[in-house]
Amino acid sequence: EKLHLGYTFEEAAKVAEHLRNEVGVDKAMYVLAGWIRRGYDNQHPDILPPAPECGGSDGLADCAKRVQALGYLFGLHDNYQDMYKDAPSWDESYIMKNPDGSLVQGGEWTGGLAYLTCSKRALELAQRDQNLPSVKRLFGPNIYFIDTTFAAPPYECFDPYHPLSLNDDIYWKRRLSEYTRRTFGLFGSEEGQEWAVPCADYF
Repeated sequence: EKLHLGYTFEEAAKVAEHLRNEVGVDKAMYVLAGWIRRGYDNQHPDILPPAPECGGSDGLADCAKRVQALGYLFGLHDNYQDMYKDAPSWDESYIMKNPDGSLVQGGEWTGGLAYLTCSKRALELAQRDQNLPSVKRLFGPNIYFIDTTFAAPPYECFDPYHPLSLNDDIYWKRRLSEYTRRTFGLFGSEEGQEWAVPCADYF
């Protein structure tokens, strides 16, 4: 209902420098949430450009360099399970379907009601040039967090064009995890699942 600015990228970099130089924290995973174009849990899967209110692309690139210069891992929070109807890329063909053909709804978060992306199609979204490849090229994070991937149970999808069994859902979530890990180096997600142990560095 209203914009709340939690931090700027400049402020985030200064906090990291304070933790290293004044507090003496010599090892850290420093992962920013809420950095995407409309902020936390908003308009996924369209993450770029970074929120202008926080400092935009230049501000995030500067923050990433400063944090990594401290010897910290620098990462970003993302999500490929939730899709919002007001996202520029909204397309029902990406959404999981119930047996009656209706769209599978997720939770109601900051950006409103989310719909659940079929995990096979979620990998396609993450691989688009405007998603993880551009994030890697522009900001060079060396750790990445994709929310909800390991927190949600396996789902079935009844869309005739991309049907999923429970095991299929696990398979494609693992592929997303492995792709992200190859792209950035280290990968983690919310909570944890035993099937995710081989393809994650942290929960």
